[in-house]
Amino acid sequence: MFVTSEGRPGARLQRALAARNLTSAEQAAFEIAFISLEQARELVELYAEKGDRKYERAALKYLARSWPRGARRWPTSLRSPRFSRSAAC
Repeated sequence: MFVTSEGRPGARLQRALAARNLTSAEQAAFEIAFISLEQARELVELYAEKGDRKYERAALKYLARSWPRGARRWPTSLRSPRFSRSAAC
């Protein structure tokens, strides 16, 4: 296996997330078979921060992964009242 000076995808993903570099984070994430829930959350936050159109789909995928296994329903849209600011107050 040839390793470049950039390092392994996992290390590159961590550096990209820390630097808030969406393009590099996406590239590294695509090279990894599985990313942790923490890394997925950070990537979703980065999509939101940058105003990327992939935000809602990524957020729903994150919620599906982190939702309790026995739960009956999980949201199909972030526009659900369940996620509105007024519902959180």
